[in-house]
Amino acid sequence: MIPDIRIEDYNYPLPDDRIAKYPLAERDSSKLLRYENGVVKEYVFREIPELLPSDAVMVFNDTKVVPARLHFVRPTGARIEIFCLQPVTPEEYNLAFATTGSCTWKCVIGNAKKWKGDVLDLYNPEESDEIKSLSMKAELISREGQTGIVKFSWNGDFPFSKVLEICGTISRHTLTEKAKALTLKDIRRFMRNSGALLPLLRPDSISRRTFSTESGKKALTWKLSASMWAPAPSFR
Repeated sequence: MIPDIRIEDYNYPLPDDRIAKYPLAERDSSKLLRYENGVVKEYVFREIPELLPSDAVMVFNDTKVVPARLHFVRPTGARIEIFCLQPVTPEEYNLAFATTGSCTWKCVIGNAKKWKGDVLDLYNPEESDEIKSLSMKAELISREGQTGIVKFSWNGDFPFSKVLEICGTISRHTLTEKAKALTLKDIRRFMRNSGALLPLLRPDSISRRTFSTESGKKALTWKLSASMWAPAPSFR
């Protein structure tokens, strides 16, 4: 059972200078907060072996963020940004990513009012020959506010996962105004289908293994499948 979610509960100020856009040079120097007995204490990540009890259960999520943001351009020059949210045809994520030639997705559409239903070409300002050879197109099937059903088509035998790898980008910022256009039903569906949300994992998507820390402590861990889609929008 997915609990009721109020988007308003997740509203909070987030200045741009407080967003970690790039990782630290020393990854294990990142901040680590520990909550215990009502008290929050500050550590760095390299201290985690000393903080773990010997019978700890750890979950390692090695899924990859899909570069699901695509930029298209109208013949008038207007730029349209499309963020792939949920596959429609085929409906299963693994089938949608394996599809060649064309597929249909529910998307968040930036600058949606300027898309009048014409077929868009992928924006390719650097004149990449690889992108040119794909001749990727986007066709608007239907639209409701800033979300819509979009059909993508491309040349060649590349699966859609490879097309996104070539043509897509990953936003380092959280979705804000665009995400507000999403309905509660959209978010619930996203939560239900996203393997990145631990309480809702499919049983066949994880495997058990043992992890040993540098201090010699052993912990039971669960490893997630790297094939699952793990998009990273934050609904605020």
